[in-house]
Amino acid sequence: MSMYVPRKILVTGSSGLIGSAITKYASSQNIDVLAHSRTNKLDFDNFQKMKKIYFDLRDSNEICFDANIDTVIHTATSNENKLASVEIALQNTLVGTLNLLNKCRTKSSKICLRIHCSVIYTERWIY
Repeated sequence: MSMYVPRKILVTGSSGLIGSAITKYASSQNIDVLAHSRTNKLDFDNFQKMKKIYFDLRDSNEICFDANIDTVIHTATSNENKLASVEIALQNTLVGTLNLLNKCRTKSSKICLRIHCSVIYTERWIY
């Protein structure tokens, strides 16, 4: 059995620690990368095989990527230090993930991989 090698990937959360590392590595391996961020904080100007895209995963109507994406690596999450409530964290993380999975299904992406690290910032989060 041969190893799967993607041709074109979408990396969500490319402005974060994990997403930026994956974006840089994939670009260095000559893989076409769509680097996603919710904000305009992507600092990848020296990569030829990379294109920056911006949308909010919480809004399913904003999620846009072409049908040629064969792999989605989803690293986007909410890591703001001053989250107002659990509801906002759920909206940013769970609803965004569900919206992305639904879009992957309609685009027939072969693989959708969720990678993230969760951090608890305040005592309110401990039940």
